[in-house]
Amino acid sequence: MIKGFAPSLTMTICVLLSLVVLTGLGTWQVKRLFWKQELIHRFEANIAAPVIDWIDFEPLWKMGPKPHEEFRRVRITGLLLREHEMYQTGRSPAGEPGLYILTPMRLDNGQEILINLGWTESDYRNQKSVALLTEPSTIEGMFRIARPPTGIRAWVLPKNDTVKNTWYTLDLPMMKAHTGLENLNTGFYIKLIQEGEVLPSTKELKIHNAHLEYAVTWYGLALVLLVMYIIFGIQRAKELGL
Repeated sequence: MIKGFAPSLTMTICVLLSLVVLTGLGTWQVKRLFWKQELIHRFEANIAAPVIDWIDFEPLWKMGPKPHEEFRRVRITGLLLREHEMYQTGRSPAGEPGLYILTPMRLDNGQEILINLGWTESDYRNQKSVALLTEPSTIEGMFRIARPPTGIRAWVLPKNDTVKNTWYTLDLPMMKAHTGLENLNTGFYIKLIQEGEVLPSTKELKIHNAHLEYAVTWYGLALVLLVMYIIFGIQRAKELGL
């Protein structure tokens, strides 16, 4: 025991375990920071590229998955199958809780692709008064690869509720089974980026990156805990006359 420093064994164990958890979370956020920076770089490059017709883009994708093509702007024509509309919970760019409207689109060749029509308020379910496309139309969207949630999100998100048609994760195989659409693609989806066409919501073409703030927060909490531990140890030593 260091003279003038006498923390209890229980506190020492608890603090050590807490420090491992806090620094581990901070390090995880640093790794996520570098991953997000690479993602943003790819996003900015692809979203600035000229829009490409789906008939020209699809053959490129069929040659094999190419993650570097994600976020390309594509122009696609088809019929939105409103009877298979689904609702994924999510927040607007301003942080408001609401729903993302997910609707399959059937192309002339019979292929079906899920379209994320954007965010709207939660009471949309009851109103359904938004003027959505009901005839074959051409829309412009952003090509996105469907990925299951990972890390902490995979543990904390509720399970999708097919009975209430409420979705918390974008599980395309599960959505395909829910809709009964045999030709619904489960590898990717299109996120609408046209302004003023479908849903009256603000669409921000950017990727949020707060991993640096999260990392600083976790490391900061670890530092505060360590300082408090040292202060407590010194104070306890004084009380014990050490």
